[in-house]
Amino acid sequence: MSAAPRIWLFGATSMVGWSVYQADPTAIRPFCNRHVKHPKCADWTRIQIDSLPHLEALFATGKPDILIHCGGVCGVRKCEESMDWAWRVNVLSMAAILVALPTSVRLVYVSSDHVFGHAESPCLEQTTPTPISHYGRTRVAAEELLREARPDGLILRVPLGVGPSIDGRTGHLDWLQYRHGRGLPITVIKDEVRAVVSAPALGRRILDYAHSSITGTRHITGPTMDRVELAQKLCEAIPLSAEIKVESRHAQCYPHLGTVRLETSFTDALAEPLPLPELLTGSAGFNRPHHAR
Repeated sequence: MSAAPRIWLFGATSMVGWSVYQADPTAIRPFCNRHVKHPKCADWTRIQIDSLPHLEALFATGKPDILIHCGGVCGVRKCEESMDWAWRVNVLSMAAILVALPTSVRLVYVSSDHVFGHAESPCLEQTTPTPISHYGRTRVAAEELLREARPDGLILRVPLGVGPSIDGRTGHLDWLQYRHGRGLPITVIKDEVRAVVSAPALGRRILDYAHSSITGTRHITGPTMDRVELAQKLCEAIPLSAEIKVESRHAQCYPHLGTVRLETSFTDALAEPLPLPELLTGSAGFNRPHHAR
């Protein structure tokens, strides 16, 4: 029987989690929630991350060297509609993990640029979070719990990663193709501006951070782009003849991310900006996505 992977990954079905897993699948043990039915996850371990007894039982069976935590509710609208549930899954889960996780395990928490919501100035690691959504507030609360309990842990605030998803429907790229292929409306927000990076490159960078000895809070950065420009460029590159409806974030029924320019105060190799999605740069080795015509 082969040795257990030294890296455990919570939330491996999320857009970011899937990118991390794809970076080195033979070295990572993926975990997902009990309700996932996708065939790619058939052999994955199911967990309930907000259950302390469940987590204690899990870590009693073994422990990794590194735990990368990408789990949680990432949908802004879902968090607004079910605030108690979102708090339990995003915040109370962190509290449970911090109690159950052996102190010898390195903990890497993948947070989000949503902790800032909207900011006129660039956002550095020392910038005070200003979330405008319940989702953003849950991220801030989870960060604070980790920072207090595990100063040797690492918080990574990540931008929008664009690339393949586990189910072919989530993430900006697959979402565009999925909705176009089924004749569904495609609406993008004109006043959402944030860093946009290659999802595979983001997964590799998170894994590199996990293998490092860096602690505290770090931002992963990249080129900034508004959501309309991104959608148009992706449609041109695929190519996809899609009709895009443009709306303002202020017209939405829930708080929508505005302008968030993640920047970093650090200058080491891991602080280098990530590139744009491969589809937009024509990088060799990128698998051009298939889509319905």
